[in-house]
Amino acid sequence: SNAVVYANTVLGARTEKYADYLDICCALVGRVPAVGVHLTECRKPTVLLTMEGVDISTDDPDEFQITFPVLGHLCGTLSDGQVPLLLGLDKYKKAITTDHLKAFCAAFGTTAASPLIHIAGITPEAMDPTDVDVFIKNCQGRTKEITVQALEETFRILDQQQQKKNHPETISSTVKDDSQNIDWISLGNPHLSLSECDELLRLFETQQVANGNQRHDGNVAVPVIACISRALYDQSSAVNKLEDLFGVTFVRDTCWCMLLDPPMIPSDPTATILTNSGKYAHYGPGLTGRKYRFGTMKDCVHAAWSGMLPRKSPSRDFPWRSSRRRPFSTVAGTMSAPPQITMVRFLRRVFK
Repeated sequence: SNAVVYANTVLGARTEKYADYLDICCALVGRVPAVGVHLTECRKPTVLLTMEGVDISTDDPDEFQITFPVLGHLCGTLSDGQVPLLLGLDKYKKAITTDHLKAFCAAFGTTAASPLIHIAGITPEAMDPTDVDVFIKNCQGRTKEITVQALEETFRILDQQQQKKNHPETISSTVKDDSQNIDWISLGNPHLSLSECDELLRLFETQQVANGNQRHDGNVAVPVIACISRALYDQSSAVNKLEDLFGVTFVRDTCWCMLLDPPMIPSDPTATILTNSGKYAHYGPGLTGRKYRFGTMKDCVHAAWSGMLPRKSPSRDFPWRSSRRRPFSTVAGTMSAPPQITMVRFLRRVFK
């Protein structure tokens, strides 16, 4: 399902969440049902999500990366089955990569019924300010604001610090397990990209130096297992070093959501699995019956040596903070466009 969300959202393709056999039938006849987001009308957003009041800027790329699965998970919950339009990420456009969007879409797909989300200034169907203005009007005043508190609560849910009840606007906190011990590390959900393999190797090499060049032995320290496609496994220059020097195990052409039994998960039912995937942190507990922790890729590499991950305080350890800019609001039931879009419209009127 996360591939469907990525295809619709990031690539601008048109596809739906189909069962396998229906996919095969569509391929055989060269036709798809004229329903859902195959149709232009159904791709129009009907609910507006705004994070204009949130600042996620940071100089730490690891902190920046963890924002996207958390934000995607929250957007999926807030969208209530509708196609949403997200405002407020465009000011970070130069820093956002396809890996960020991949993590965002995967987490969005776990909580959203919609196979599509538009991100103003980022995704292909919401790049033009004029199109975004039309989308905003189409939402007809249906707006939900993303807050720092909601992001922090979503992180705690993924890190199993609290349990989700009903809706993030009415979350009640329940601490489930304060243990810091890590028994297993799962990466690559969705599959690792070439750039993520390179980053993983860099983090391992950096951590090894920090640990006095102590070798990470996958048979002794915490096992690190990563899913990847066979094509990228063959292409990556980092894979062999990760296997030979740091004991990382790569599993090709499958998904963590299908690896439900030992030896692909810990045999101990009380074990804790650490992942940097919002998707796997969401599905994993129900699929495997194991406890889960959620962190950055850097956290995963550090835990590979130490066997521990201290609990994070989102307000202290992540860059989510309230922006001084005036948050997006409605006036007399009429949608007001975000500041950067309003300026574009103003300049067009001036130079018409």
